[in-house]
Amino acid sequence: CYINHYEGYGWDELFDEGVQTYFVVLGWSSATWNDGESINTDELDWEELTPAQRTAARELCYIKETWAKISLDKWDCAKDHYFEETWADLKELGVQQYFITLGWDHM
Repeated sequence: CYINHYEGYGWDELFDEGVQTYFVVLGWSSATWNDGESINTDELDWEELTPAQRTAARELCYIKETWAKISLDKWDCAKDHYFEETWADLKELGVQQYFITLGWDHM
């Protein structure tokens, strides 16, 4: 899932991909999409989106941080989030398997 995955698509291609409905909920139309116009929801904070708009945005791979264009290194869950945790702690927290997938076998 890529946030900008659909930027190069035409409006009809969004329908073919099964995502056009989500863009409609966010305020896009054939005219705004094909003309590259800005839409009102582009200026809204995540909290200002309606529940339906947030759901549509999630279906397009957005989360609060990516909607706000916050750089990954500025997210609340920074790269050293688990720095103080032991290997056993990681298992207890339910994230040890992700470290194993990344090639770690202990910390």
